[in-house]
Amino acid sequence: MTRMLTNVLVLALIALAVPALAVSPDVRISQAYGGGGSGTAGPTFNQDYVEIFNASGATVDISNWTIEYGSSTGSWGSSAGNIFTFP
Repeated sequence: MTRMLTNVLVLALIALAVPALAVSPDVRISQAYGGGGSGTAGPTFNQDYVEIFNASGATVDISNWTIEYGSSTGSWGSSAGNIFTFP
């Protein structure tokens, strides 16, 4: 439960920071899911994802934008697997 709460808080902070840093204010994080934690049986939905939404009618180039994952047990950018750069 603590891991899930930490992940939700981290993703909320990202969501707050993205509009201030984004090239286009119309591109937003619309959904984020941290995989449901871990337990002996394992969560039903166990894949992390972030969904972005373009609220404008125009095409927005997101090439070279990045999103970074951090967990309660790791540090931000601690490995190449924690940072995704959009193609």
